[in-house]
Order: sequence, then C-alpha cells, then structure tokens
Amino acid sequence: MNLLSILLLLLLLCTCSADRAGEFCNADSEISGNSQIFANIDRLLPVLVFRTALTGFATVTYGKGQDKVHGLAQCRGDVSSKDCFSCIQDAAKHIREVCPDQADARIWFEYCFLRYDNINFIGKVDTDFSTVYFNVEEATELI
Repeated sequence: MNLLSILLLLLLLCTCSADRAGEFCNADSEISGNSQIFANIDRLLPVLVFRTALTGFATVTYGKGQDKVHGLAQCRGDVSSKDCFSCIQDAAKHIREVCPDQADARIWFEYCFLRYDNINFIGKVDTDFSTVYFNVEEATELI
C-alpha cells in the first residue's frame, strides 16, 4: 500500500470535529479549583457526553443544594451519533480549558453545543448572550 493510500484511509477514518465556533465564559461566575461546584462540573461532563451521544440531546443535573450544576448538550440533527459523540467529547474537553474557573460556560462547535451553569437554565429562555454569524459573500443564485 503506498503512502497516498494510507493517508486517504486515515482521512476517511478520522471523525474529528470542526474547530470551535465560539465560547462564553461568564466572568461573574468564578469558582476555585478546590470547590464542590468545580468537582461537580468534572463529574457532570462525562455523563453529559455519554447521554448526548445516545440521542443527540441531553440535560444532566449533578450535586446538591448550592453546589448543584446543570448541563445541556446537543448535536445538530443531521450529525451521526459517532460524530455527535466526538464533537461533544471535544466540547467537554475544550470548555474546561477555555473556561477553567467559571461555573457558567458555553461552547459551540460546528456540529454541537455544550453548556453548564450552577443556576438552573433548563427550559428557560436565555437572551443574555448571543453570537451573530452572517455571510458577506455575494449571492449568485437567487431563489
């Protein structure tokens, strides 16, 4: 097998998710690395990854009282469960890298979204933060 064939095979087998599309780390939700909330986030993320990979969407709550953490993850509807798992797994890893000391954090990838917070946001409308994407290219075909 020549080198080109091996590279093509590896490329086909790779299910790497796309780069981050954005993230939000709430500076007002700073926590210390030895807090119970910090530990609960570390326990919540693997459960969220596993459950999201099964159906493409999941919510998880972990902890008790004021140390409770709420998480939500979802994949686009056209994403395979394998790619969903890969994307959410990457999101869970990267969110702790870019928002290491925040109890409220969100991260977007092309295929998925992940959020956690120590305030329950599940089922509530959130208009506090938004990201606007637009296309500056000229449309050549009008419908």
